[in-house]
Amino acid sequence: MKLMLGTVQLGLAYGISNREGKTTSAEAEKILRSAAAAGIGFLDTARSYGDSEAVLGRLLPLVPGFEVVTKVPSLEPGTSVRDHLDESLRQLRRDSVY
Repeated sequence: MKLMLGTVQLGLAYGISNREGKTTSAEAEKILRSAAAAGIGFLDTARSYGDSEAVLGRLLPLVPGFEVVTKVPSLEPGTSVRDHLDESLRQLRRDSVY
């Protein structure tokens, strides 16, 4: 079985019951460490999740071992999936995603 952790709250003040806003970098690191310890090996993110990809790009070298899945937004004229993927890879500081 593969388990995946969603990361929208690392980049946005997300959730109907969220009263504290966006997760701090220190708390995000704790979450990733706990997820790794629990055997979660995949992270779900997207360019539309605020700065979630950038947060992960800073933290994943500290908490290695995750595969990352990201999504691209709806394409506007003049943009391509490759454009969005390249920006995601830059933010994530990775050469590839799962």
